[in-house]
Amino acid sequence: MMEFSLRAYSRLVRFFEKQVEWLGLAKNAGPVLAVLYLAKYNTDTRMSAEEISESTSYSRSSVGLILSQLEALGLVFGEADYTQTGRGRRRTLYAIEESGSSLVSLIVKKTVDRLQESIHEIESLEKLYGADAPFITQMLDDFKEEALESFAAYSRSVTESK
Repeated sequence: MMEFSLRAYSRLVRFFEKQVEWLGLAKNAGPVLAVLYLAKYNTDTRMSAEEISESTSYSRSSVGLILSQLEALGLVFGEADYTQTGRGRRRTLYAIEESGSSLVSLIVKKTVDRLQESIHEIESLEKLYGADAPFITQMLDDFKEEALESFAAYSRSVTESK
């Protein structure tokens, strides 16, 4: 099992906490994701929920819930441990999902989706208030222009970075 200390990697853990919060998950998913990324990049191993629980000092049930959420987002996957011998259910080993969406791409997608939602909401509000309140229409037009400029700037930066 990989050794994981919250103290040794506290800044990295905080980075992951911020990222999962941006995705709408609870902050406690950050250390679980950090452990799995460290396992991937350090030893290229998969981890059981029990090992993750020991590494993060979270309860087994909390780790199970967090892993379910991360799986639903496509960030991690679990596979049965076929090397396990004995009776009973096989334990599940978890790893970072390489073929799915990465953490960064999910955050970018969520940002773009939020920007598009804002543009649609602005357009709905413009239709609602129309000519009845020209000052509101002007304010919404300014918001929409800024949102479209932000979207265009993002698109340019993605194109230029390729």
